[in-house]
Amino acid sequence: MSYLLRMGIMELITIILSGVLSALANGGWIADAIAKNTLNSNLDSVETLEVRIDNRPNYQLINGKLDKLRIATRGILIEQGLRIDVLELETDPISVDVTTLRNSNFKDLPNSFRQPLQAAARIVITEADLTTALQSETVVQQLQETINGLVAQRAGNSTRSYELSALQIDLLPENRIKLELQLSRLGTDKKQNRELALALELGFEVIAGVKVNLVEPQGTVNGRPMSERLLGGFAQGISDRLDLTNLESLGILARLLQLEITEDKIELVAFTRIEPQSAKTNLSEQVKP
Repeated sequence: MSYLLRMGIMELITIILSGVLSALANGGWIADAIAKNTLNSNLDSVETLEVRIDNRPNYQLINGKLDKLRIATRGILIEQGLRIDVLELETDPISVDVTTLRNSNFKDLPNSFRQPLQAAARIVITEADLTTALQSETVVQQLQETINGLVAQRAGNSTRSYELSALQIDLLPENRIKLELQLSRLGTDKKQNRELALALELGFEVIAGVKVNLVEPQGTVNGRPMSERLLGGFAQGISDRLDLTNLESLGILARLLQLEITEDKIELVAFTRIEPQSAKTNLSEQVKP
């Protein structure tokens, strides 16, 4: 979630704004076309893409101002193995310093803001695409680090480590998922290695738009039921990592307005506000969507 809000959406906005710069002296419909072509050329692939820039009058583009930016995509591949079935984005008015923006990448985008950037996004990820993403080397590494971090936190043993060798996910109705993991506990020699088969079923609950709690966890290890204490500890550890207030130190306020999990997809509706780099105010008090 944090990755999509921070990396995916911000990078898409940067690509679009960079494309608009080359169309400053042209009409709005030309800016739309150039922005669309620029976005197409900077993505691994996209099945369908629509871009609309609303601006009255059009010459506001010269001063780095847009009334509204709307993007609608299907089948967008942000990076290898990470496909989003639907991504729809709509912004409030945008005002940027054109000179600064020309030399910015997505990480430096807030340096060019004259005012906070606000946007709403709808994201749909299918079970098939999620399964593919969970097999990618980047995601597997992140999951392995998370698992080992949770083990060290709960067991008080930072030297114990696990290697994730297999992972399967099933989406369930009523905002629940089922995970099956194969882990190898690594010892100092091969004789101390131990294979673990974990089966977990978890529910998701959005709290005040800022945190996703894991609820009613159930699980087994090598076919034996996990204790409620252990399940609760792991659920709490993961919930702590799904706290969107962690982004506020980066100048990003994010709110999850909707989370719906069905048997074949996950659908998210989110709001994000990205502050100018120089802003030092309390984000939580500024915006309450």
